[in-house]
Amino acid sequence: DPDGSTVTDTSTDPTPCSSCTVDPSCTDCTLTKLPSNSSIDISKAIESGPTYNSVDKTYQVVYKITAENTGEHSGSYDITDTFILGTGISLNSATVAYGNESDGTDGTISSPFTNGDGTQIITGESLAGLREESWLVTAIFSVDSELVDATQNCSNGGGFGNSISFSGDTNSSNNTACAPLSLRGINITKDGIYEDTNTDNITNIGDTVEYTFVVTNTGDVALSNIVVSDPLLGGAIPGPASGDSNGNNLLDVSEVWTYSASYNIVQADIDEGQVSNLATVRGEDPDGSTVTDTSTDPTPCSSCTVDPSCTDCTLT
Repeated sequence: DPDGSTVTDTSTDPTPCSSCTVDPSCTDCTLTKLPSNSSIDISKAIESGPTYNSVDKTYQVVYKITAENTGEHSGSYDITDTFILGTGISLNSATVAYGNESDGTDGTISSPFTNGDGTQIITGESLAGLREESWLVTAIFSVDSELVDATQNCSNGGGFGNSISFSGDTNSSNNTACAPLSLRGINITKDGIYEDTNTDNITNIGDTVEYTFVVTNTGDVALSNIVVSDPLLGGAIPGPASGDSNGNNLLDVSEVWTYSASYNIVQADIDEGQVSNLATVRGEDPDGSTVTDTSTDPTPCSSCTVDPSCTDCTLT
């Protein structure tokens, strides 16, 4: 001061850093938060499926990949994708699509891809600090039910599994997602027996063919809304006559339903010397997808003439 005495002060921070850690030995210190380096975690989850397509008998599973940068600096990442499939399951194709977040894409995307063993599907994708973005992998699979190992599940290499990897991943424990396999299957047979209604040993108009339809659930989920249809008999066949033992109107796993119907022979059948046609069955799985089958003949007629255009037709 004018008298030569020293005047001092120690600084305080007019805009204290709320996220900084205060040093107890220097509570008035000015603290400035430095941006943290990028820290990217890649995770995978099941978005939807498996969804059964009764037309081509395939299964669709949609997987969601999430990339989260908890750091404040931007970073980049690559993603390698590997399918882990149970015995009897094969990958037909897969596509990758961006999740439409505002951050946008700037990496190289490999889509579609059919090699599910360690394919690099995303290369050099950047992600701003404190941001998250996602990707959807839509995969189509075929399933050979005769090869499926019933002892397999998602815990031991079965099901529709998918794993991703990224060399800089901060947490690799969430990189795998798996949807269990539930087989959808239905089978129908149609057997016809000629009945000489007036027992004159002559095939006449008005004689009948007595048909028995046997419907079996060959999958591992119950099916609903079962409809057996036969155009020769005017469409849907009432029933079942037997088989729904618990009366729940569901074709339960391994359950067998039986339907019966009678057909009156007409002159055209007599001229042809045989009656030939097919029946179909359809039902719905728990997801609402349609499951169908076309009949085969459990006791083929050895003396009938097979129609090349309908080798599975029941011939009587």
